[in-house]
Amino acid sequence: MSNPPAESVVSRLTAVLRYLDRKHPKLGWAEYLNAGGRPLWPRIVVSGLSQGAGMAAFIAKRFPVNRVVLFSSPWDEFGPRRQPAPWLFERSATPPRRWWAERHARENTTELLAHAYTALRIP
Repeated sequence: MSNPPAESVVSRLTAVLRYLDRKHPKLGWAEYLNAGGRPLWPRIVVSGLSQGAGMAAFIAKRFPVNRVVLFSSPWDEFGPRRQPAPWLFERSATPPRRWWAERHARENTTELLAHAYTALRIP
């Protein structure tokens, strides 16, 4: 099952930035949109916890965001040996020096997180 583009996290972010710019033009929300009304990624920091961190990492892989901060995720895996998901190793539009992440040593997924953070090249 695929996710329709209108339901994607990027489409939703775009919609909320446009909405905030229309409703509160003096608050500077337009600074996060380019002339075409799309997110101006180099000005945006993405962050999240758990699934939200997975979404933040996925965005940072595809767009050059200002910073990405991950809390306890992503720990996407595949196969019987619980290998990090292939997308974690893909080329990143956001350089490693802009990535930050944390995990707790006693989390159930701490080993998966450590492998994911290595795959993401988080310093």
